[in-house]
Amino acid sequence: MKKAIVFAILMLGVTSIAQEKINEGTIITKMSISSLDPAYVDEVAKMNDQLTIIYFKNDKSRSEVSSRRTGMKTSIVDVSVNKKLILTDNLITGKRFKWENLNVNKGNVTKLTDTKIIQGYECSHYQIASNGQKTQILIDVYVTPKISAISPEVAAFYKQIKGFPMHMEMRVKSHGMHILMQYDVTELKAIKILDSQFNMSIPDGFIKFSPTIVARQNATQN
Repeated sequence: MKKAIVFAILMLGVTSIAQEKINEGTIITKMSISSLDPAYVDEVAKMNDQLTIIYFKNDKSRSEVSSRRTGMKTSIVDVSVNKKLILTDNLITGKRFKWENLNVNKGNVTKLTDTKIIQGYECSHYQIASNGQKTQILIDVYVTPKISAISPEVAAFYKQIKGFPMHMEMRVKSHGMHILMQYDVTELKAIKILDSQFNMSIPDGFIKFSPTIVARQNATQN
């Protein structure tokens, strides 16, 4: 009986800490990817279990992800100027940058009625549907308003989706290929972050992203 009471008190303590509002810190997320198509199972498995670290402070966020296969990708979001800067560095395109405007309508957002408790946070369920000419995307996100960070995957919907995704599932159908990507928060720390992490100046050596140049490079390699 005493052990049960102690356990209950400890769990209440963990929940109360988790439910505190966090405006500054770091988040680590893990992406798992799979495919229902046998032809792509081995290919997507090579991109499995990618870790992303996110630095956030009030209305600014910076995410970094790197792997041997896809290279480096950094996204810096500043809600106050409605911008996202994307930096990529890989063997195919080299060092590139591009700007994106936030809150551009790229799909329909629906808030559903169900909720989940994830790592002590009560999360609301949102669904994003985007249908292009050859690509259909359906995203389920469970977000908490207790974390002020902006997720790079859903940054364009920050005005409609109130909170940070503790769990996200993205289903993509494109050119006959079916892919499922799942994102989960594995670590959350409330620590001080330097403002320099959110500097949106273009680093030396980076040039503007051009779809035409990328298409030419892909054609040359093929």
